[in-house]
Amino acid sequence: MYIICEGDQTIVELKKGREIVRDIFKNGCLTGIIINDELKVIENHSFYNNKIKHVDLKNVKLVGNYAFSKNEITGTLIIPESMKYIGKCAFSDNFIKEVIICNPNTIIEKDAFLNNPNIKIRKNNKAKSLNLSMFNNRRRCS
Repeated sequence: MYIICEGDQTIVELKKGREIVRDIFKNGCLTGIIINDELKVIENHSFYNNKIKHVDLKNVKLVGNYAFSKNEITGTLIIPESMKYIGKCAFSDNFIKEVIICNPNTIIEKDAFLNNPNIKIRKNNKAKSLNLSMFNNRRRCS
């Protein structure tokens, strides 16, 4: 793992490993992450309350509860074919505009994308239906 500081940006580059442990970067000042191709699991609260603007989940299979909650993620978030599970409030309280879900069998817990203003959901042709409660913008994750 390397931490790169350039001006007002702090980026963690995850060179090795298959899992990010719980709370490791919680309440930090990270503005970005670079995920290696081997990473499969991002535990609960791993990147909670940072300033991350973009996430490329590549080959990740599991994103735990609140893993990316309270960041500054914007634009499009692609949930890859490899994804099996996304936990409660995993991407809540960001600025995500669009979510593309590639795997029709991904388990997405309630409120996974809560409080992302004006979010739109797209699915690839394999995904048959979505539970819209995961995108409810009326409550707070707690």
